[in-house]
Amino acid sequence: DFTDGLSKTAFFSERTKGSGGSSNDLPTQSDIISMPGRRAGPLPVKKMYQACLNYRPKADNYNFFGAGRWPDGDDWSNGWPFAGYDSTQYNHVAEPNWRGYDCGGFSSIPDTPGEHAIISARSEHPGVVVVAFGDGHAAVIHDGIDLMTWRAMGSRNGGETIDQDF
Repeated sequence: DFTDGLSKTAFFSERTKGSGGSSNDLPTQSDIISMPGRRAGPLPVKKMYQACLNYRPKADNYNFFGAGRWPDGDDWSNGWPFAGYDSTQYNHVAEPNWRGYDCGGFSSIPDTPGEHAIISARSEHPGVVVVAFGDGHAAVIHDGIDLMTWRAMGSRNGGETIDQDF
């Protein structure tokens, strides 16, 4: 079922935890925001990408600060052990460590039913993320990777050919 080949298909990548802030705080690049003009349902990828890239969020109730954390005083976790899309998973819509904010189309919680989101691979290593591939090897991927190549690495059967070694 992996027609693109396991050695060229990304399975996992680093992702930073949310800042742990509150609704009174400005979000950081590690938090998730709702895109401007919140809209439920499918969104054109280019439109969402541009909206989230250029938006400068404000403190409001539509930001999610708890991805990958167990907030003080709460009896639940959006932490790593649960591997929820809101906590540990990512997608290949935006390049690694992109300068835009990770965002959901309507909600800042990307695993909300019907939600569409940009959740990038992020690390605290300047300029790179570490990615694990389907064949078991890991590679350091630079932030400047071509977006179409990055997107191709995130699909298993798009039929794309990636001639680069990672």
